[in-house]
Amino acid sequence: MNRELLEGDLAEMPDDSPLAVKQSLRGRAAGAFVIGLSLFLVVRFFRLINQYAVDVPFQDHWRFYFVLADHPSLWTLFTLQHGPHRMGLGMLVSRILSRATRWNMRAESFAFGGFLTAATAIALLLKRRLFGALAWYDAAIPLFLLTPAQWKAWVPTPIPAVEAIPQFLLMVYALAFTIKRTGLRCLCIGTITFLGLFTGFGLFLGPVTVGLSVLHLAGAVRRRDKRDAILISVTCVAAMGMALLFLVGYRFNPGAPGFVFPYPHPGLYPYAMALVMARACGLLGTDWPVAIAGGLVMAAAAAAWVWHIRRAGALRARSVVIVALISFTLLYVANVVVARIGEGLADVSDSHYVTLTAPCLLAIYLACLDINGRRLRTACVAVLLLTAAYSGLLVKNADRDAMKWYADGKTKWIQTYRATLRIDLANQAAGFPVHKNVVNVQLQSKLDYLREHHLSFFRNSP
Repeated sequence: MNRELLEGDLAEMPDDSPLAVKQSLRGRAAGAFVIGLSLFLVVRFFRLINQYAVDVPFQDHWRFYFVLADHPSLWTLFTLQHGPHRMGLGMLVSRILSRATRWNMRAESFAFGGFLTAATAIALLLKRRLFGALAWYDAAIPLFLLTPAQWKAWVPTPIPAVEAIPQFLLMVYALAFTIKRTGLRCLCIGTITFLGLFTGFGLFLGPVTVGLSVLHLAGAVRRRDKRDAILISVTCVAAMGMALLFLVGYRFNPGAPGFVFPYPHPGLYPYAMALVMARACGLLGTDWPVAIAGGLVMAAAAAAWVWHIRRAGALRARSVVIVALISFTLLYVANVVVARIGEGLADVSDSHYVTLTAPCLLAIYLACLDINGRRLRTACVAVLLLTAAYSGLLVKNADRDAMKWYADGKTKWIQTYRATLRIDLANQAAGFPVHKNVVNVQLQSKLDYLREHHLSFFRNSP
């Protein structure tokens, strides 16, 4: 991408005229409002974590976390496969946290919040790079990304590698497209693609990078820009090489016990995708009204993608970012539906998937800001701001009750197990098991390991 093409798309610096000064003061006030709201949401997020995160390994933790007990190499941790993805940066973070906190699972939840906070900050910077100073309605960005609707990703089984770190990498990835120098931009995109490909569901950055590279390569060929064509070609080939490296030793594992493909009722696929989108907007349930609302979000995403795909090929930074965010999210949502629909529609519309669906709402918001017609732009932004407020401003009673149920149950589990050292009694006291298959995961031996080494909820035991 050459410098001239990109500069015309990025926000211009204001001049020193009286009107510009007045607008600057208004912009600073609006920016202060958005940043203040963001800080409020961050504080609330961490307060929720502090209130409901409990120090006990839960469900998937019993399968992969104990790899740390063997002190494997960094590369082994980085390439560790869990379900359909590898753990990448997440396991390196867990290694640091486990050593610093003696396997305190609450630290994983706080790390989750930390990466989401960083992702939100980058998203605000991205908006500023593309459209100029923050406006008061940019409050939609932190409301979408810091919504409490994603509680199930960090209350029951906090695993930053799966959603939080990939969202952070996705925001950095989008920001990289605002870099003016082609060589540096391609280097950053290639590096982030590598990290994302190996870290949770960041793996979808691989096909997104290949697709955008092909699109940009075609544009460079049309412009007869040999330098750009070479750099973009190298990025594309590197991304494909990373995908091959990812596949070394990879085993197909959908990560869902009820996985069925193709599903006997394929007409439910789009319905289920709409439910996933609706959950990111704060809507609960699997009924038709919820699906219709989610379907409208899907339609808006599709319209924005179609409108901006040709402009992305012309190397327009705003369009490239919008297409990248929507492409990533739709790949992720399709994966969730294909893998989980066999578990039922309630599972598909779970809170767990909000974290990596929210970037699509961000993309739709950016697409609305890019609309030329003032009235249409205002109307679309207003609708999205109301949606963001509904999703992210308040903690819904149903979500708070569910968080409390998990936290209270885990606390009872710990108390009962420490008093009796019996898994069955602890499960009974909690009202749920910490893992459904005690034998398969060797739960008793792993609990013994925690007790012998004074880790996790045994950390302060005599």
